[in-house]
Amino acid sequence: MTSKDRQQKLPSQLTQAETGNGGALLWLLNERETARRLSVSPAALCYWRAHGGGPPWIRIGERLIRYDLTTLRKWVEERAQRSND
Repeated sequence: MTSKDRQQKLPSQLTQAETGNGGALLWLLNERETARRLSVSPAALCYWRAHGGGPPWIRIGERLIRYDLTTLRKWVEERAQRSND
């Protein structure tokens, strides 16, 4: 199953393999997980959200922030620098 297929399913339709412990969606990362993957601090992510820039994020409720893994990978790939050789 592709990540696009997972995104089109409702959370109640996801299988156990697509969810982590406690039913957390594996493809939605919390702030700490995202910061670790990008080698930045959670404070940097907070700054980027407040001032623009940084990877796209999802607000769930009033305080819960999540980052979609597929979107995060795409955001990083778009910023890859190529040499001018």
